[in-house]
Amino acid sequence: MIQRPYHMTLALLGILSAASMAFALGWQYIGNLQPCPLCTYQRIPFIIALVTTGSLFLFFSKNDRLGQHALVFLGICFLGNTLLAGYHTGIEHGWWVEPASCSIKNKFTSMEDIEAMLNATKAVSCKTVLWRFLGLSMTEYVAFLSLTLSALCFWSRKHT
Repeated sequence: MIQRPYHMTLALLGILSAASMAFALGWQYIGNLQPCPLCTYQRIPFIIALVTTGSLFLFFSKNDRLGQHALVFLGICFLGNTLLAGYHTGIEHGWWVEPASCSIKNKFTSMEDIEAMLNATKAVSCKTVLWRFLGLSMTEYVAFLSLTLSALCFWSRKHT
């Protein structure tokens, strides 16, 4: 299965992306920690990496050029995720104001709308840190992991 030098990188990206998604979904559904909108957006590059690496291994394992382009594409995705996670970290630390997507989106037209909103599950604010380990929030771990995966993609592409 691992026939080309960059295949190891793609396999590692797939495994780490699957583990990251399992961790996030586990805390969401088993640990009952609901993600804020920015946390949900930060999952997208991991899903893209899963689909990309899976597709490459299943259908295009002999296509060197496509695999090398995939490394650049995934490197850009994870670099963008690093920036998003950094922005989210700034919101958590109060360095800047959270975006409107992290607040209530409802436009009320009646008292029933207001009552329904109040009875609904509370939305999680992007500035609320729900989980910390060794003093760092999950968002800070996502920033570090995304930066590391982006660097790995670009390094692997350069050395193929």
